[in-house]
Amino acid sequence: MINVSKSFGGAESTAETVLFYYLNPLCILNNANFNIINISIKNHFINVLYNS
Repeated sequence: MINVSKSFGGAESTAETVLFYYLNPLCILNNANFNIINISIKNHFINVLYNS
Protein backbone atom coordinates (compact mmCIF):
# COMPACT_ATOMS: atom_id res chain seq x y z
CA MET A 1 0.00 0.00 0.00
CA ILE A 2 1.30 3.45 -0.92
CA ASN A 3 0.88 5.88 1.94
CA VAL A 4 -0.56 8.81 0.01
CA SER A 5 -2.16 10.60 2.94
CA LYS A 6 1.11 11.26 4.75
CA SER A 7 2.65 12.72 1.60
CA PHE A 8 -0.02 15.41 1.59
CA GLY A 9 -0.51 15.62 5.35
CA GLY A 10 2.74 17.31 6.33
CA ALA A 11 3.48 14.78 9.10
CA GLU A 12 6.82 13.61 7.76
CA SER A 13 8.65 14.10 11.07
CA THR A 14 6.39 11.96 13.25
CA ALA A 15 7.56 8.68 14.74
CA GLU A 16 4.66 6.93 12.99
CA THR A 17 5.98 8.02 9.60
CA VAL A 18 9.55 7.06 10.49
CA LEU A 19 8.28 3.64 11.50
CA PHE A 20 6.31 3.40 8.26
CA TYR A 21 9.43 4.12 6.20
CA TYR A 22 11.44 1.62 8.23
CA LEU A 23 8.87 -1.14 7.70
CA ASN A 24 8.15 -0.25 4.06
CA PRO A 25 11.45 0.74 2.38
CA LEU A 26 10.02 0.20 -1.11
CA CYS A 27 7.39 2.88 -0.51
CA ILE A 28 9.88 5.67 0.15
CA LEU A 29 10.35 6.39 -3.55
CA ASN A 30 6.59 6.49 -4.12
CA ASN A 31 6.12 8.96 -1.28
CA ALA A 32 8.98 11.09 -2.59
CA ASN A 33 7.31 11.24 -6.00
CA PHE A 34 4.02 12.39 -4.44
CA ASN A 35 5.87 15.06 -2.46
CA ILE A 36 7.56 16.35 -5.64
CA ILE A 37 4.19 16.53 -7.40
CA ASN A 38 2.62 18.27 -4.38
CA ILE A 39 5.41 20.87 -4.21
CA SER A 40 5.13 21.49 -7.96
CA ILE A 41 1.38 22.07 -7.69
CA LYS A 42 1.84 24.45 -4.75
CA ASN A 43 4.53 26.42 -6.58
CA HIS A 44 2.32 26.62 -9.67
CA PHE A 45 -0.56 28.17 -7.72
CA ILE A 46 1.79 30.53 -5.87
CA ASN A 47 3.15 31.71 -9.22
CA VAL A 48 -0.38 32.18 -10.56
CA LEU A 49 -1.36 34.24 -7.52
CA TYR A 50 1.65 36.54 -7.56
CA ASN A 51 1.92 36.94 -11.33
CA SER A 52 -1.74 37.67 -12.08
